[in-house]
Amino acid sequence: MAKSRIRTAARRYQEAVAAKNEEAAQEELRQVISLLDKYTVKGILHRNTAARKKSRLSSQLKSIQ
Repeated sequence: MAKSRIRTAARRYQEAVAAKNEEAAQEELRQVISLLDKYTVKGILHRNTAARKKSRLSSQLKSIQ
């Protein structure tokens, strides 16, 4: 369930980036990062995996700014 929530949030973020909607993308990125951090603390994701995903998502946001 947790990984599904992360994938869904990431998909919404990807859609906002594809539409070049910077404000919506920033809001979605905050939600994805929050989920990644939450599930890292609970032990569902490894911390390096979460860090890698956050880095890749952040770089996508920078590309549309």
